[in-house]
Amino acid sequence: MEDGRIRLGRGAIEAWIDPKGAELKALRKDGLPYLYEGDAPGFWPKSAPLLFPAVGRSTGDAWALGDGRVVTMPRHGFARDCGFDVLSVSESGAVLELRASDSTRTRYPFDFRLVARHLVDAGGLHVHYRISNEGGMPMPFSFGLHPAFRWPIDGVHAPRESWRLRFPKAFSAERHVIDADGYRTGATVPCIDGDRHALRDADFAADAIVLRDPPFSSVRLECDDIPTAVEVRFTKASWIGFWTQPGAPFVCIEPWWGVAACAGDSGRVEEKEAIRWIAPGEAEAFEMAVRLE
Repeated sequence: MEDGRIRLGRGAIEAWIDPKGAELKALRKDGLPYLYEGDAPGFWPKSAPLLFPAVGRSTGDAWALGDGRVVTMPRHGFARDCGFDVLSVSESGAVLELRASDSTRTRYPFDFRLVARHLVDAGGLHVHYRISNEGGMPMPFSFGLHPAFRWPIDGVHAPRESWRLRFPKAFSAERHVIDADGYRTGATVPCIDGDRHALRDADFAADAIVLRDPPFSSVRLECDDIPTAVEVRFTKASWIGFWTQPGAPFVCIEPWWGVAACAGDSGRVEEKEAIRWIAPGEAEAFEMAVRLE
């Protein structure tokens, strides 16, 4: 560990994990950084936060629960700002855990356990997440991943405008419009038609590209000029977002099992779109693999 961060390595692959938020902070191959390391002045300072127990914005930044209570729920939840306990560390793997506490119960009155298992192998990184309900009542939640990859990965040999997202098969999809306050408007506009999408800053002038029920479980960030690329594979997601700040040296590939509220939604958690429920004593698992080429 260095500065509290955990280093994992296997052959040419190196990963760094911060116990704060169990956040992946670096992912490199032969010293080349594939993950954005939050190091561009004036831009987003994170790298790959976990989104739990909310994805996106909730109505009034709060949840109205079925028993009449209203609790504060910040955008993307609170797990990304919590200190995780480190359960085990080896040369190539680490297991971190976040459990419900007096502090979390003031915002989310449910007894949860979130475990993140990281494993570096010769091709990249695999992470397994398990969310369990250790309480006595059904537990509502959303979960999401928010990794940011360098765009361009290798700017010396492949300029920014040569990069694209490529999908396993061709499809057509409309993006869900996000307003200036971070809510979905309910409107959609044409976006993707084919098996690839050229990256342009103009795509992100009005926030993220947000797609419902994406017909894929992997995405590549690639270009024609060099073989360097990254592929992100994930458990089948109900939504996906692609996001950056125009001009920033990164693009996020974000599988979500949840989504931001629509403007004007009631705020009742049982009516929030894509909310998931775990019965007492049950658990749900999610996975992500990042392959570096």
